[in-house]
Amino acid sequence: MNHAEVFLHTQNCFDDFNDSRNVLREIRKSSNETLRNAAFKYAVIAYCRAYTSSKGQHDGPRKLDKKYIPQGFNDLHQELLGSRHKIYAHTDRDILEAKLKVTDLGGQKLPMRTQNVIYPLNLMVRIDEIIELAEKTMDAIIDDYPSLLASVTEQNEALE
Repeated sequence: MNHAEVFLHTQNCFDDFNDSRNVLREIRKSSNETLRNAAFKYAVIAYCRAYTSSKGQHDGPRKLDKKYIPQGFNDLHQELLGSRHKIYAHTDRDILEAKLKVTDLGGQKLPMRTQNVIYPLNLMVRIDEIIELAEKTMDAIIDDYPSLLASVTEQNEALE
């Protein structure tokens, strides 16, 4: 395991949580619904980025360890990941349950689609909880910083 890679990835994740938290704080101040909606989706994606695979320079794909998810926040964490995976970063048709029917209307073929209505911003009412989740996750990373730094230092010294 490349401890420097883990250290750098964890620091990048910290930055994403900080970005998410700051955007969520600004959303609370804004009255522009279009910007609030787009910013909320971005904030969720930024939060979830840490827990989705990213490629490192030396190791294979990396995700932040789940040990950083604060106690009592796992359900919210899972809801955020589900929204990111199924709605914000992708549009999964399995949740839409879309159906297509082609109708003949006066000699013209008319495709008609029916699907579930998805309310992608239903989690926005929990914005304060999401901010708290991001902050407590950042606190957990800060608490783990000495251990992360010790691993990097130990590995560097072994290589010298």
